[in-house]
Amino acid sequence: MIIEYGDIDFDHDVEDLKAMPKGDYVLKVFSHTLKLKIVNGQPDPTRPYIEWQFLVTEGKYKGRKLFNNNSLQADSLPYLKRFLKTCGFAWGKKFNPNENCVDVYGCEVIGHVDIRMYQNEERNNITGFVAIK
Repeated sequence: MIIEYGDIDFDHDVEDLKAMPKGDYVLKVFSHTLKLKIVNGQPDPTRPYIEWQFLVTEGKYKGRKLFNNNSLQADSLPYLKRFLKTCGFAWGKKFNPNENCVDVYGCEVIGHVDIRMYQNEERNNITGFVAIK
């Protein structure tokens, strides 16, 4: 089988893989994945988390993807609750990650983005969220 595609340009560096500068960006939730933390090469069923996916919606980096994880361990739930509150999740409603993560799709927030080192490369790290007024 032959797949038709255009030429791949290797003459330019891949800018979208480099860390964006530290700052505040308007981000929109567009996807999530429920995962298990890998411990000693194996998924640990006692350490579930949500990997949220965001798109930058404005400015020079519009269209860039960023990721943020929320652990579902009891001592980390305040961080998830703070994020959901920022997104306007309806209080009084139970949050079930298997059912309600999609309820925040489309939510736009201001994300505080920092830079951290990961495997000797600069990576973006979302350190907090603020509701857009």
